[in-house]
Amino acid sequence: KEQMAESLREGRLLVFFDRVVPDYPDLQKEWVMREPFLVALNQKNPLSAKEAIHFSDLRDQPMISGRFPRNVKKPTHALVRHYGFDLHIVQRTDNLISAVSMVAGGFGSCFIPQSLQILKLPNVVYRPLVAEIDVGIDLYCIFRPGAQPDLLRDFLDIVRSHGGATGLHTGQLFPPTD
Repeated sequence: KEQMAESLREGRLLVFFDRVVPDYPDLQKEWVMREPFLVALNQKNPLSAKEAIHFSDLRDQPMISGRFPRNVKKPTHALVRHYGFDLHIVQRTDNLISAVSMVAGGFGSCFIPQSLQILKLPNVVYRPLVAEIDVGIDLYCIFRPGAQPDLLRDFLDIVRSHGGATGLHTGQLFPPTD
């Protein structure tokens, strides 16, 4: 993230997309879409026999988590707060593909955005996450504020129209209100 943010600042990059993004005072981020969470499970995990995984099923399960900056709320924060228990984190990684690879190796389970289920690894199954509260993982578009090159302006128009075409609210400036 920091390398991409620095590339934006230096003008070597026009835009990047990411899911868990700290507030950069000198950059602009727009919410693009929210995806439902899935749980990536090793097929040897007894929970893999279920069609869906309720968040409470994950109490005491070994979980793989991302490494998040201190000033960023974790995507599962609302779930942990609502259900009143912390997840049992046994591994941390910097990216989702590594997390799913660890699931394949039997190190634990992890949350992924629905779009990542296209990643087919041996021994990994994906199940929808069921919870009493609405949760998901947000995707953001990050770019420099101010005057924009035509290419970036056209690209952002396409991103915004895609969200509108799928019924998703786009272009919401952050910080969001909770």
